[in-house]
Amino acid sequence: MNVVSRFASPAPIDGQRLFVGRLSIVGWILSLAFLTITVRLFQKSVLEHGEYVALASNQHTIRQELPSQRGLIQIHELGSDLWPLATNERRYDVSVIPNRVTDPKGLAVALSQLLDLKADEVYDKINTDKPYLPPLKKQVDEATITKVIALPFKGLLATPIDARTYPEGDFASQLVGFVNYDGQGASGIEAQYEDALKGKSGTLLGKQDIFGRMVSITGQVKPQAGSSVVLTLDHTIQFLADRELKYAISAYGAVGGSVIVLNPKTGALLAIANQPSFDPNHYGDVPTDQQQRYLNDAISTVYEPGSIMKPVVMATAIDQGKIQPETKSTFSNFVTVQGYQIHTALDKAYGEETMTQILENSDNVGMVWVAGHLEYQALYDSFKRFGFGVPTGLDLPAETSGSILPLGDWREISRATMAFGQGISVTPLQMAMAWQSLANGGQLMKPYVVDKIVRSDGSVVATEPTSVRQVVTKETADKVKIMLQSVVDNGQSKKAQIPGYAIGGKTGTAQYAKAEGGYQEDSYNHSFIGFLPVDDPQYLVMVKLDQPTSSKYADATALPAFRAIAQGIISYKGLSPSRPPTAPKI
Repeated sequence: MNVVSRFASPAPIDGQRLFVGRLSIVGWILSLAFLTITVRLFQKSVLEHGEYVALASNQHTIRQELPSQRGLIQIHELGSDLWPLATNERRYDVSVIPNRVTDPKGLAVALSQLLDLKADEVYDKINTDKPYLPPLKKQVDEATITKVIALPFKGLLATPIDARTYPEGDFASQLVGFVNYDGQGASGIEAQYEDALKGKSGTLLGKQDIFGRMVSITGQVKPQAGSSVVLTLDHTIQFLADRELKYAISAYGAVGGSVIVLNPKTGALLAIANQPSFDPNHYGDVPTDQQQRYLNDAISTVYEPGSIMKPVVMATAIDQGKIQPETKSTFSNFVTVQGYQIHTALDKAYGEETMTQILENSDNVGMVWVAGHLEYQALYDSFKRFGFGVPTGLDLPAETSGSILPLGDWREISRATMAFGQGISVTPLQMAMAWQSLANGGQLMKPYVVDKIVRSDGSVVATEPTSVRQVVTKETADKVKIMLQSVVDNGQSKKAQIPGYAIGGKTGTAQYAKAEGGYQEDSYNHSFIGFLPVDDPQYLVMVKLDQPTSSKYADATALPAFRAIAQGIISYKGLSPSRPPTAPKI
């Protein structure tokens, strides 16, 4: 028995040691877990306390954007008064809270009748348990929203907004542009001056309940209203330009056109009209395939200008001392250049002519002779100095540059055709500004259309006229002005005469170029540019008509439109007669 007990007694001792060991391990694990929990609690409660306080606060805080009021776009009316072309009007976005609607079919029918929507489409949208839907109709007017609110249905929501409106409809619409449904300027001044017009939105801070509703306001940053943009346009002159352009297109069977009126001393635009046009209040109604109507053709579309380029080439030759207004030579009805025959417009031989008479008769053959006195480089550089081939820098979007044939590709025939405005593409504004420099003593100005920006605090940022460069000498420009007066007094532009007023001007008729090369036989653009009074030009008017069908020549289409606008300006501004009714022939 003693032997057995001696060998059996160690077993309880090993089990006890094993138990103690296991208990020790568990103790270490618990200690480590406790230590980890303690560290994490310290981290969360002390080190990250601010972050979690902010998170908790954010769960109960709501931020709401406060939109700013968009600035006005205004033009001058009767000198000092201002007239709005773009303003703001209280409108409403109509929405539905689907999970509160009890009669979706009845509501869909009622809304379709008031908002000009399709009932089945409205029903498909609102027949859901979603807590929110995008607006069914945006920018609903006051009269309609009153009827909507009066509907006996639950779940309707009308959110007030400041909607952009254009009181004058399509009046200068490509210039003004429009604001899209997202409240962003999409074209014209609205896009170019978006940052100034839109202002700065504010913020409303508050506490929200479990349903996300604001129950108290804790802070507010007020919105800052946008600046108002005052244009250089004159309301009456813009009206004249719009009216006469529409009439000319209708009367002469044109497909479109542009009119530009500017101050040749400063480069400020007084009117800029384009047709076809659009109403920015309903810009979405313009079919997709006609949305080029949004473009300001006066700056965004190029064309070959024809004979209104002749004074530019003539000025270049005079400035380089190659000719003078009284220089004479004898010309046939055609000239051959590199195997190509170039004829006068009427296929008439004018015989001996002065340089002034070349302009009076719009003699293509004479102009080829003038350009022949100029080196390629000299004429190319002159075109550049006059502003062709580069944007004018007008403060509007989508201005294009036109094109001049690269100098390395010039041939004798190139120089010959460019002498009378074919083979070179320009925008109407580029052409008007080239003439502006001739009317302004040879000094090219930068065109501009914004007179000033008036900030919400009343401070004003005014635009100052900017000289680009001296294109030709004042002596040369003055000579060409008198030559252009003689074109009106004695030449093919006699219909532009207004008794008692010295007017300088010229027509331009050019064939449309084919995409594959060459020119269309019976498709022309017509232009007329004129300025008055010649001794101290105050107004320059350009008229361009696209594909008129009533006559082949601009003296029967674009010229009458110019005269009507010029006569209107004289009456409106009360301009005193500038000279006797007729000037001596030069």
